[in-house]
Amino acid sequence: MLAAALFAVPQAVLANEYRVTVHLDGSEHVRSTRAETVGDFLAEQHVSIGEYDRVKPAVDAPLHDGLEIRIVRGCPVVVDVKGVGEEHGVTCDATVDEMIRELGLDPDLVRTSRGGRIAAGETIVLRELRRLTVEVDGGPRRSSRPR
Repeated sequence: MLAAALFAVPQAVLANEYRVTVHLDGSEHVRSTRAETVGDFLAEQHVSIGEYDRVKPAVDAPLHDGLEIRIVRGCPVVVDVKGVGEEHGVTCDATVDEMIRELGLDPDLVRTSRGGRIAAGETIVLRELRRLTVEVDGGPRRSSRPR
């Protein structure tokens, strides 16, 4: 009875072998593995994860057959607010608008070209807006001017 039950179990389950798909740098790779976690699998495949890279599911997540792993490469940028720079990680080759969304920044404060791509090590300068009310011909006009 036990022997019949063992033969009914799929071979992959007995061997703990999983087919995993990795999405990395614009390409897709399907691999078989006996690794137990995403991190173990990536190490087995010699995929290095940088400080600002994002991996989904997380590297400590257990593997299962059919799992899809997505790796988004990140790079450092410096966000400068009033002369004080702070390093953040953003998606490499992101546009300025994409970086603004990733970091949750106020788009009105970004002083760099919005259509350009972000390069590793780039400094993004934020500016503070000063709201003014000016009377013109007896009526108020509001304006926002960068400092």
